[in-house]
Amino acid sequence: ATGKPLNGALLRLFRGENDPVGDPLIEAYAGEARSDENGSFIFQVPAGRYLLYAAAQIGEMRYKSNSWELEPRNGEDHFRVFALDCAVVVRGMIAFNGYQPADPPQVALKRYPKKDGEGALVKVPVNRDGSYECLISFQDRFSIVIEEEGWMAIKDTNDDQGYKLGANEVLVRDYVLFPREIETEI
Repeated sequence: ATGKPLNGALLRLFRGENDPVGDPLIEAYAGEARSDENGSFIFQVPAGRYLLYAAAQIGEMRYKSNSWELEPRNGEDHFRVFALDCAVVVRGMIAFNGYQPADPPQVALKRYPKKDGEGALVKVPVNRDGSYECLISFQDRFSIVIEEEGWMAIKDTNDDQGYKLGANEVLVRDYVLFPREIETEI
């Protein structure tokens, strides 16, 4: 909001790249760092393709960045000034009516109305205790989508209006996933 450097911002680096619609194809977690009093941070990584994300909390305000794709070569330095946007928080609990899947489902926040060829604004896995939390720019209008193989999909569009929150607002949405009925022919 002020353009000043942020001390203590969390930066996470993943080996991977964005696919053609912008969804991250993450191969592996590569590390994390905190910015210093000058807002600076350093990662030393081998050549490859990476996605870098930043988030910060200053007082009650939360901030987030878009992802930054980088492809360093050996011995090459990259410099980037990250602009962080005021964020809103979407959190809640996911319950399963029946057994819990072996792999955690993902909660996706997608632009509303949907734009052709565009991926999710953000995706997060559901934690083992059923909780989830997403940070998204306060400027985005979004819907909440949960799709898991073998389960009925949830597409929460807020009565076809989408959700749009003010800076630093929190939206709490809890859901129950039901197993998809399997049709069999006799």
